[in-house]
Amino acid sequence: MQRIKVFFLNKKTLRFTICFMVALSLWVLAKLSKTTRKELTVAINVTNVPDDLFLIDNQSNHIKLLAEGTGFSLLNFQNKKVTEILNFQDLKKIGKNAYQLTENIGGKLKSKYLSEFKIQSTYSDSIFLTLEPRFTKKIPVQVHSQLNFEKEFQLREFQLQPDSVLVTGVKSVLDTITQINLQIHKKKSINETFEQRFTLKNSDSVHYLTPKVKVKTIVEKVSERILQVPIYVINAPENTQVKVFPTQVSVLCVGNFETLKELNPANVRVEADYENKNEQGSSLYLKVKTEIKGIKFSFLKENKVDFLIRKL
Repeated sequence: MQRIKVFFLNKKTLRFTICFMVALSLWVLAKLSKTTRKELTVAINVTNVPDDLFLIDNQSNHIKLLAEGTGFSLLNFQNKKVTEILNFQDLKKIGKNAYQLTENIGGKLKSKYLSEFKIQSTYSDSIFLTLEPRFTKKIPVQVHSQLNFEKEFQLREFQLQPDSVLVTGVKSVLDTITQINLQIHKKKSINETFEQRFTLKNSDSVHYLTPKVKVKTIVEKVSERILQVPIYVINAPENTQVKVFPTQVSVLCVGNFETLKELNPANVRVEADYENKNEQGSSLYLKVKTEIKGIKFSFLKENKVDFLIRKL
């Protein structure tokens, strides 16, 4: 018996809920079908600013309209979040940063939305624009990377296109920008050349006239070669002779095979600096000097040599 009561109670509740929802829907439809007045907010984006001026924060301005139309059309417009593009020439300056919409703009808006609703009036029709003298600067692009290479592979170079970009904006901000930094990351170990494209994002104070940069990471297979290179002593005291033991050293060269094939001891210079001794003062540290690029040089054994000095 209790179950039957609960069943009828639930059935009545369900019937009431359905009737209520239908009535509410009909009421909303009737309400939205009627002509009404409503205040609408329209975002403003200003274009065609004079070339010698830079507009800061172009997304913060709005104007308000008093519109008359059906509830459907007004609600639909409100949900669209409309942004109106205005020509700078259609604005009248009324203060330091204040500009007023001309009658021409009001006419354009009325014509544009005539099929949806009528614009009765525009109010709060003043907007505020921050304009600064426009400066342009050429800024170099710098690549930073965290890359792991498979065995026998290495980075040869980054090829940038372009290697510098034109940036325009506020001088005080441009003065703080010395380079455009791009980050390249790869989780997997690399064994081949690859390309990446970067899109530079504008800010309120800076716009990139060159918005895209292509970076080609040149990866090459490496080989090894050992050279026997003579040692030259530098910074020896005057009127002295310094002899080192041994007089030549084995240098391990790692890099591109074609470059290694052409490499010879004349391309590499090993120096023993008399002013750079070990703690005991009995050995001179060695360093490699060369103009060859793309090759890594290291000493196969010791990076220092013993020496004897005598007066002349």
